[in-house]
Amino acid sequence: MKPYNVCIGLASLFALTLPTELVSSQNKPNVRYVCSILESNYTTIAITSKGHIQMIKWLDKSWGSKWTPKDRCEAVTSRFQTHSDKGNLNYEFEIYW
Repeated sequence: MKPYNVCIGLASLFALTLPTELVSSQNKPNVRYVCSILESNYTTIAITSKGHIQMIKWLDKSWGSKWTPKDRCEAVTSRFQTHSDKGNLNYEFEIYW
């Protein structure tokens, strides 16, 4: 066996033996998503340690009464939160002034 195969094997073994809680708790972003009214429009907002970030303003009303801006805001915001809680959203927010 070549020396680099041993290193790869040890690295793989170490990665497999890490506790899941340790890995997931360090990588899990602390973001809360809310649907709120800003300037008379439903808006999906991310609340982070860096501040509040307006993500989506739900302006289009052409979807009709069965899928209103409020309905879309609540549904999409909920999905953002669900995927964030599971650690499926891997990005960083940047705030520009």
